[in-house]
Amino acid sequence: MTYDVFISFKNSGKDGLATPDAIAARKVYEALKSQKIKTFFSEESLAEEGRGHFSKAIEQALEAAHVLVLVASCREHIESQWVEAEWDSFSQDIRSGNKKGELFIYNCGDLRPNNLPLFLRRQQLFPEVGLEKLIKFVSSAIPSGPTLNSCVQLALHCFHPEKNEDKVYLVTVQQGTSAGSYNVTAHWGARSAKRLSSQIKAVNVTDEKAKVEIEKAKQEKVRGGYSPAAHANLLTDEARSFLSASLGLTESDNTPTVTVKAVKPIDKKKAVVPAKEKSSAPVSPAKKPVKARSAATAANLTTPAVPPKVIAKPGTADPRKVVSKSKALVPVKVETKLKVAVPLKIATKSKVVAPGKVAVKRKIVEPIKVLPKTKAAASVKGGAKTVKTVCISGKLPSGKKKADYEGPLRAAGYELVDDVVKGLHYLVLADPSLPSGKSEKARKMGVEVISEERLAQIVR
Repeated sequence: MTYDVFISFKNSGKDGLATPDAIAARKVYEALKSQKIKTFFSEESLAEEGRGHFSKAIEQALEAAHVLVLVASCREHIESQWVEAEWDSFSQDIRSGNKKGELFIYNCGDLRPNNLPLFLRRQQLFPEVGLEKLIKFVSSAIPSGPTLNSCVQLALHCFHPEKNEDKVYLVTVQQGTSAGSYNVTAHWGARSAKRLSSQIKAVNVTDEKAKVEIEKAKQEKVRGGYSPAAHANLLTDEARSFLSASLGLTESDNTPTVTVKAVKPIDKKKAVVPAKEKSSAPVSPAKKPVKARSAATAANLTTPAVPPKVIAKPGTADPRKVVSKSKALVPVKVETKLKVAVPLKIATKSKVVAPGKVAVKRKIVEPIKVLPKTKAAASVKGGAKTVKTVCISGKLPSGKKKADYEGPLRAAGYELVDDVVKGLHYLVLADPSLPSGKSEKARKMGVEVISEERLAQIVR
């Protein structure tokens, strides 16, 4: 059973009799119960739980509660072993970001703020005559309607980078269609997933049966390599929103958004060939189609009357003039690493002499196409050149970023792209066996889905 409020107090004194704290705590419990607020009060709730392991029941109640009411008459009772363990663990969860919650102090003695332990001096202190006001504050601190935090009863994490495993497994329990009945559902998927797969384990079962289902799932998964973890640190923002919506929960959950956020990928295509970059290098045919040249233009390009000047130093401008319909004189920059793009034919050996340069003999027997600089190698299919591409999606188990693979992929003859597109060779996922939107799209297009381990073999 889940609780919204946990009442912490010292039950008996050194003489074995009930303390003033215990009497005041029962008043608080009865007031909260009258407001139909689920409250953990040890004298009543432990009997309802029917468990021999009281510490485990207290731990689960503390984890689920949104509010802790500390009832005390003196500092000595506040710092008693069990009471201090309860309010301190609740406060630690809030400070560490594992949950959101409120802690209120109900003063049934002569407590003063400066007499409280250091970590409690900032908390709201209510006098014994202010019980009604305390109940209002508690009611306001409880989220309206069920939340994901109250429904998740089991959260497990499986992380084995050597096996390319980074997975989550959750079990949620919700109210069934009849009073006192519950529905148990399992959810699983990759830690970086935007939505989890789910399966209903039990419908309209008793509280005890629901607990059996949870324990059964836990034992099975622990044997498979899973370990307990806070679900707030396992789910992405998208997965949390989708899970809340699918379960019909409110968005005002008490779970912090501290999960891994996908970093906005760099547009590799724009990085290689900027759209507005001005360059003297020949424009790739894929970016700017070349219009058919007229006979006059061809004559100007092939006539030996104006021999081209070749500069030996790379990166310097070539004064060769290309005539087009729009612009008459367009200087073309030729780099020594690129082949000449202009279909220039010279039938005889000629000496091309530039002022101050050594004469160079050149013989060009056929037009040569310029191969633009690219980060990926090209393969030939049916006379057309296609680029080998790889898409890396999601967080990799090794912790490496996509940029870490950019250089090795380029060296191996591949180009890194950002999405599953036509002609893609490989899609890299943290767990190729798990279903996702990209993996389904890739398989429909005939793209091979591989793991990071396979990727490492490709670039090795």
